[in-house]
Amino acid sequence: MTWELDFLNWINESLHGWEFLNVLLRYITALGDGGFIWFVLGIVLVCIKKTRVCGLTMLAGMIVISGLNNYVVKLIVQRLRPMDVAGGEELRAFAESVFTPIFTIGGKGFFGIPTGYSFMSGHTVSSCLSATILFLYNKKIVIPAIILGATIALSRLYFGVHYPTDVLCGAAFGIGGAFLVTFVSRKIVASIEKKKSLKTTRSIS
Repeated sequence: MTWELDFLNWINESLHGWEFLNVLLRYITALGDGGFIWFVLGIVLVCIKKTRVCGLTMLAGMIVISGLNNYVVKLIVQRLRPMDVAGGEELRAFAESVFTPIFTIGGKGFFGIPTGYSFMSGHTVSSCLSATILFLYNKKIVIPAIILGATIALSRLYFGVHYPTDVLCGAAFGIGGAFLVTFVSRKIVASIEKKKSLKTTRSIS
């Protein structure tokens, strides 16, 4: 859509002069690459008995919901990124100047310039998915998660690697997926608890 590209070009012309902000958001957006920070958080939560179910739900959600977006939706829609279409040349130039690989192993760069299709934003899907699951299970840590998730999502617009509708739809998809995965997770836990209760009752009797 023309208005989306115009909006991203406005950001490019108006906000990218802040070098500190460019560097800060560059590292924040890298946290969402491949859902990295959310996978790490999910693993940490799994290691703590009190938050194990929440962690397992997060990991399952990342695999199922984010996987559905990355390997089904993106391939069906095949929407090019803003920097890959006519009118996005300045976005491409900025992205190439910012997204140098953070580190290189065996000649292969990691966390470099985004590739693949644009719709929906995978960073946004995983961030909104994880933050919502945390909200449903553990409200004590949800505020930092929401702030980080929102910042990661908005950074995709800041760097011009996704359209606004990529982010908006990704947020809705992630939030909806979180409720679905949590519902299924709670059903499974309830079923397991019921079976344990029946076994205990039978062993006592």
